[in-house]
Amino acid sequence: MFSNADPRSYLRLGTSYEPLFVVLTGSYLYGLHTKTSDKDYRGVYANTPQSILGLFEEKRSIDIKNGADEDVTFWSIKHFLRMCLNNNPNVIEILFAPDSHFKYLTENPFEVQCIENLRGEKNRFLSPSLITSAISFARNELVEASAGAGVKLNKDLNPEMFYTPLEDKTKASKKLAHVLRLLNRVDQVVHTGTFSPVLTGVVLDRILKVRQGEWNYVQILQEFKRYQSEEQTLIRLAKQHIPDYLKSEAWADKWLIRFNTERFK
Repeated sequence: MFSNADPRSYLRLGTSYEPLFVVLTGSYLYGLHTKTSDKDYRGVYANTPQSILGLFEEKRSIDIKNGADEDVTFWSIKHFLRMCLNNNPNVIEILFAPDSHFKYLTENPFEVQCIENLRGEKNRFLSPSLITSAISFARNELVEASAGAGVKLNKDLNPEMFYTPLEDKTKASKKLAHVLRLLNRVDQVVHTGTFSPVLTGVVLDRILKVRQGEWNYVQILQEFKRYQSEEQTLIRLAKQHIPDYLKSEAWADKWLIRFNTERFK
């Protein structure tokens, strides 16, 4: 799954950035990939003391295009933790990725130990706002899929007009698969207080069919609107499992201070 090349040459990172780990995400993580699927890599790097203490702002992210079929994005450890605390659904899943999709790019024992601790405490980064974020992201995907489905929506997401779409169903199928994937994540968090980004069983079977073009847009729209209308109820249910956000923020702050302090000694 991963390149065996030297991490620094593979990432084309300068000497100011120290890659810590990388995760194979996207369709390969969800179990939705095909022979033509791009590989999406997301990783985290640590900054040198100069980049944190010096004159210039630290670089929060680096986007790299490795050929035609690999997209790579790396975030600074500080920016990554902030996005996790903000429950960005496309970022927080990195902490929940299985070992088979995770690769260390550092050989420093202290850094490895810290990252293992971070992954072990991943549920600390869940908060009720994950429900809101996932529903919001799903809404965006649903709206973007409407053109490929031949549906014109009003501001309340009610169909105003149906027409023959000018583009094929491929893009819409991908967007609608993401809608169902995000709604499944809401279900997992509400009922278990955690989630796995790896799709399995009947959920995987259904989403694969949607990805392959077997879908009814109005049916998925109605399913989404049910989650949207029940958002506050879902948040109340999730609070039974999810840890206190302020305690999680304090824990992440303490973790980062210790991580940087020990590294810079």
